Amino acid sequence: MIRENADAYDDSCYKHCISSCRIPGLCNNFSTAATLLRIARDELRVDLIADGSQIVEEFYSLLQNIESYMVEAAAGGVKVCDKFIVEIEGLDGSGKTTLCQSLTDAINEMLQGREKLNKPKVRVMATKTPSRCLKKIRPLWDHRGGILARAFYMISNYVLEYEICTQISDDVKVIIIDRWYASTLAYTVAYNDDNKNNDEINITSLSEQIFEWPRDLLIPDLLLILNIDPVVRRQRVERRKAEGSGASQFNPWDDRLSQDLQLGSRILQALSRITKGPKRVADLDANASMQGVLRETLGIFIPAYEKYAYPQEYFRDKPLDWWKYECSVEGGFGLCEDDGSGKQCRHVQRNFQIAYHHDNNDHATAEGVRKNSTVPVLKTVVLDRINSECIYYWTPSSSILSRQENFSSSSFLRMASCLWTTGDYPTKQQWRAEGFITRVTSYEQELFRYDPPLASLFAHIRGSAIAAENSGDGDDDATDGGIIEQNTANSNLPRPTRQKDYNNIVEKSRQEADESSICVVRFVPLRVEVFRGSPSSRMTGYPQQWEWVRTKDRSTRENDDERQGQQNWDMRSTLQSTTSAMTGPFAPLIYNQLGITLVLTGCHASGKTTIGKALAKILGWTFEPELGEILRQNDMLQPGGHMYGDGSGLSDQNGNKDLWDDRIFLEEVHRDLESSKNISSHCRVVETWHVGNAKWYALRQKANGADIDIERYKTAVINHQAASVVLLVNLNLPSSSVMLDRRKAGQEDGLTSVQKRLPLKDEEKECEELYQALQLDCSDEMLTSSNIPMIQIENGDDGPEAMERTLKSILLFLQRNYHRRLDRVQ
Repeated sequence: MIRENADAYDDSCYKHCISSCRIPGLCNNFSTAATLLRIARDELRVDLIADGSQIVEEFYSLLQNIESYMVEAAAGGVKVCDKFIVEIEGLDGSGKTTLCQSLTDAINEMLQGREKLNKPKVRVMATKTPSRCLKKIRPLWDHRGGILARAFYMISNYVLEYEICTQISDDVKVIIIDRWYASTLAYTVAYNDDNKNNDEINITSLSEQIFEWPRDLLIPDLLLILNIDPVVRRQRVERRKAEGSGASQFNPWDDRLSQDLQLGSRILQALSRITKGPKRVADLDANASMQGVLRETLGIFIPAYEKYAYPQEYFRDKPLDWWKYECSVEGGFGLCEDDGSGKQCRHVQRNFQIAYHHDNNDHATAEGVRKNSTVPVLKTVVLDRINSECIYYWTPSSSILSRQENFSSSSFLRMASCLWTTGDYPTKQQWRAEGFITRVTSYEQELFRYDPPLASLFAHIRGSAIAAENSGDGDDDATDGGIIEQNTANSNLPRPTRQKDYNNIVEKSRQEADESSICVVRFVPLRVEVFRGSPSSRMTGYPQQWEWVRTKDRSTRENDDERQGQQNWDMRSTLQSTTSAMTGPFAPLIYNQLGITLVLTGCHASGKTTIGKALAKILGWTFEPELGEILRQNDMLQPGGHMYGDGSGLSDQNGNKDLWDDRIFLEEVHRDLESSKNISSHCRVVETWHVGNAKWYALRQKANGADIDIERYKTAVINHQAASVVLLVNLNLPSSSVMLDRRKAGQEDGLTSVQKRLPLKDEEKECEELYQALQLDCSDEMLTSSNIPMIQIENGDDGPEAMERTLKSILLFLQRNYHRRLDRVQ
């Protein structure tokens, strides 16, 4: 083999060129790798291949063309590539080449249907690294080995990018790549030529920065990693060798993988750690059949491509999901997860701006003159997470305290607008939204594990707030002018400088780490708009502008099939807002501000009181318990007395058994009226309410053989809906036996607290009767007449975990309905 002479080469003269690289031989940019190859030109053994001198000349000419392309792209500030790039990675023998071809054929066949719908023709192309133009020169660099071979494979990544951006036709919209930079990185990290003890390499202990994607290389939209059993892989490689196919004859990786049984595992570990690059990474089981792997791949590819190519269709009813998608993929930032897992990704920092009036005190007098108006405050805050209904961000607690309203209460809201930009010219995006903000309480932060930003960012958030508070507050030690002060040493060259003690403030904030000084704020959008691209870009299909506004619900039942995957938004495409266009759902937004009445219903012992108190604490709202618990005289309760209303087992002195239900009804209406006096900020959690009271009334009337008329309850519900958003949480139990067990729980001597509140004659029989009578479903007459948004919660389990699960479900339901607090009137 010609390979035996490669050991005569000495890499020591090149190591100073890559001394800044974190891993020897891993060049993380084009310039370093190209410089190495130019220096080593004379070392190539041109005699090893036919027409060697000409092939080497062509290679260096290509290198010069790529460098010119890179310089031009850098001068423009961004590389424009309108192709969806899929990178397939894995060990030799895992099926990469087979998958590339079968996936290309499957996608081409799938996209043919678009042509029948008169949509633009789209083609898919498969390629690989090193590309075909490097096939003849590759053996020379493989023969050379060491640092220079690694530099060659690094350059091959840029060669492929150059071909994609300059040579592939416009109708090719999907590029499937067999190996790209991910292989260059993983193989270099997992195997060190100078390290005789490669088995000691610990991939998990290496710095995250090592696995960052090069900033000057295109980013793939999808990275697929094929995982395979070592025995299966070896069998495939041996079969491939017997057939005479495979990589370059000088490629030593098959032998290295055979000799080092852990090398394959280290390579796959390195592939899985690649960050700040691929917009999505997915693992595939390469042990399955070719058809099975293809099916799994298409299941990942299709939604990913639809989001990329047709976001306006994929996210038509989900603007915030589109927004979140752009936050997650642009620049590889990645938002925090919103599933309550507590997993923290990198925050998209300091590029989210919020504007609002510092006071909600902008009123017109009888003469039409507005008094006490304020200029909207524009603040740069730290975006934390986005879900389908809300946006969450961090800000100093002091910055959102109103002068006349206690904004620390989560029931208080303030109108606001926000702005977020991403990308670079000519594909830059600008997202705007109008809505309202409310503060998230510390209890809700803890429940959903909304962890504060990193310590350094936390310190600057707090430091900025302290500096702003100190400016102009009358303190002799405070610097007038806040964070920025004017350097007047040279009046002709004024230069703004940071306040002299700002660093001290930040350092003090870092040491004290008082998390109460910053808080999470919830932004609930009512209108969303995105502007994509620039008119001067001359790119096909750009610019684009899309707008969404909230609409009435298609369904108010959380378990309705028609609601699944749908949000309450109207969408339109517009590039210019005109007076004639501002009609219908897109007319100017004018709203009435409402409070929220969160109603908990359910049969006896379903957990209404326990959960209601916990919710009120988490939300910072008022808790109003069941009126029957408040009004009945506990010292007069008799077993079975609930059938007479007040629990005494006796009718009133006039023999009228209906007065108790009349009293409960009037008291509930009175509570409604009291809560409506401050509808702009009053939010409450109410146990049972008119919906549950009607159930108790019907139970007693039926037992006494009297007529049942719930019209007054229905009217009361509808009347209150004009003054407050009513949301219903129905707590279900699987059977009456759960009610019976909970009544007995904790019993030692005498009655439990639950049994004392509702004594029964025959526990088992009456629990079954209560269970049947007080259960609530979506077809109930009380609900169909008022169209109350409702969620059914199965609450038959006990314990802290079950409690947390129930609370999260209710709060997520509440998030989906926060927007109702502003009732559109025009």
